[in-house]
Amino acid sequence: MSIIYKYELNEYETWLDLPKESKILTVQNQRNLICLWVWIDQSNLENVITRKFTIFGTGIDIPMSDKKYHYIGTVQIDWTVWHVFEELKDSAL
Repeated sequence: MSIIYKYELNEYETWLDLPKESKILTVQNQRNLICLWVWIDQSNLENVITRKFTIFGTGIDIPMSDKKYHYIGTVQIDWTVWHVFEELKDSAL
């Protein structure tokens, strides 16, 4: 059985413990909060990994020297535009 969970992301970075096979569905603005929806297979809840999500505003420098990012989506809140990435470990994606 599967379920979809919603997580509110912090302004800069958020660490989430998610089952290994979780799939990121979308990131959107909900009540002026940046929210992430994740599809979770409930049959594999014991195999959890920590995943890091980072948010950058438009025009903000992104430190690329030793990090790899996977783009998740863009969220607009009022006049600010935020871009959400997952920080990848070397073996990911």
